[in-house]
Amino acid sequence: MSIRFRLLLAASLVLLLFVLITGIALQRASLNDAMAAQEERMQGLSYALLGAVEIDEEGTLQLVESEVPEPRLSTPDSGLYALILDHQGNPRWQSPSVTGAPQQAFGPTEVGRWQFTRASQAADNFVLAFGVRWVSIEPSPQYSLVVLENAGSFYQARQQFNRNLWSWLLAPAGLLLILQLAVLSWSLGPLNRLVAEIVAIEKRTRDQVTGVYPRELSGLQKALNTLLRQERHRQQTYKQSLDDLAHSLKTPLSIMRNTLDESVPDKNLLTTQIGRMGEIITHRLKKAAAASTTLLPPAIDLFPFLERFIASMAKVYPGISLSLDHPQDSRCRIRIDESDLYELVGNLLDNACKWADSTVQIELTCDATSVCIRITDDGPGFAGEDLPALLKRGVRADAQLEGQGLGLSLCADMVKNLGGSIQLGNAAAGGAEVTVCLPG
Repeated sequence: MSIRFRLLLAASLVLLLFVLITGIALQRASLNDAMAAQEERMQGLSYALLGAVEIDEEGTLQLVESEVPEPRLSTPDSGLYALILDHQGNPRWQSPSVTGAPQQAFGPTEVGRWQFTRASQAADNFVLAFGVRWVSIEPSPQYSLVVLENAGSFYQARQQFNRNLWSWLLAPAGLLLILQLAVLSWSLGPLNRLVAEIVAIEKRTRDQVTGVYPRELSGLQKALNTLLRQERHRQQTYKQSLDDLAHSLKTPLSIMRNTLDESVPDKNLLTTQIGRMGEIITHRLKKAAAASTTLLPPAIDLFPFLERFIASMAKVYPGISLSLDHPQDSRCRIRIDESDLYELVGNLLDNACKWADSTVQIELTCDATSVCIRITDDGPGFAGEDLPALLKRGVRADAQLEGQGLGLSLCADMVKNLGGSIQLGNAAAGGAEVTVCLPG
């Protein structure tokens, strides 16, 4: 399942569970409130009936019809009934709405106590009984006032309420699901763009991930670009190794070919050249294997690395003063294989120390996207105007300018494969200046 489907399914289930719990809770709360309101209404009717009842000295009950608060009590089979029972449960008075004998028996109710019986279905009646005693006559008789109301209209109203409740809950839930789908599409947009860039890289229409992504994906973007740079570096190293191997084998092969053309081939010479070819192949294979760096090397903190390197170089060039300028309260870290970093910094510092008069200065700067190393010496500096030519593979700087720039072409190839840049120049105070910037 896709991430979009998983998130939508999870959100739908959570929302459905929330709607169910909310709907059931509202139904129960509303039913309890409606039951309480029904009981209170029937109690109010009971008090009004007690106020309209009169008992003469002989104990005969009479109801003042003009004071009856509810017209339905006077309508036969209206669904609202009232009875007054003696202490034995025999009817002493019943409202005109009661036709015939009561269909259910009621026992006496304790004086001053309310007994409310809920109707469990529409065909049942709500029953409210209250025990009273008239103390105005002797002996004071005990009676029970019973009010009954059919629950049909009550449950009909409840059904209508439940339909409205679920309609108002499910309609917004559906709208929220649609909104959730839109939010998911917007939230997963960066992932879709990242996939599109990776597909473009597979099709070789681009060589790295260049989009702007949220913080959660920026680390993945940097890691992917590092992998791509490392892979390009590896492929370039293999190609260069094969080129170097082919070039190195030309001379032994020519010697062997010329020897075989002689009438009496020199076996010792052939054996020597075959051994030489074996040594060349072994050397190139080891070099290619050493250049096979890890796919995703750990980040290296440059400041302690350069400190250790400078300490080593100071032993090799004791007459040269090496200083390191590092930004305060910041860590300059790059992802690069440590052997590559040793080779890069070693070539640059070795050149600087070799041609410096007395001082070599290393300046380290960094920001959120790159790390730069600037190496400046107080030697004669670069001569000539075509400084970029010194960075081309196969161009020997020592053949153009006396002793300056050994290994620069190797450094330039490495920096290019790592996605960085290298610049040559002369410092304002004199001396050569080499600036290398690598992705952070």
